[in-house]
Amino acid sequence: SYFLVFGRQTVFKKHDLIVATFKHLSKNLVVVGSGPEHERLVTIAGQQKNITFLENVDDLELAALVQGANGCIFANEEDFGITWVESMAAGTPVIAYGSGGALETVVSEKTGVFFYKQTSDSLATAISHFSGLKFSNEKIRQHAKQFDVKVFQSAVQKCIKNS
Repeated sequence: SYFLVFGRQTVFKKHDLIVATFKHLSKNLVVVGSGPEHERLVTIAGQQKNITFLENVDDLELAALVQGANGCIFANEEDFGITWVESMAAGTPVIAYGSGGALETVVSEKTGVFFYKQTSDSLATAISHFSGLKFSNEKIRQHAKQFDVKVFQSAVQKCIKNS
């Protein structure tokens, strides 16, 4: 039973906010990836037994981790955000900062939940709310299919054909 954050560990991704929040929660967090912020994130986590770092994870291991997670957490603003769409494609709900592309791809209380301030209190409240909800992994997967490459290619071909 764990939450997951994955991706390049840079300041922009705000993994520090997620790690700092889990220091005060009794829930498990798995942090996957590496990058210039890695050592700082490990320092923030300190000796917390509920926070685990995994660096050299291959694509198959990551897919298994995403599928096994209670939810994936994304604290940064993205124009689109392929990682939360990948999470939903695996049937895993997300907790996302409610801004940018997340508002166009995540459906509140159906495929995940939002938090609207990039603070530990706001994220902790969203995690608590998330934990009280039941999600359908199959409905989450179905929702993510609208962002599939084939759907995009078909829409572009239709647009070209109609112009």
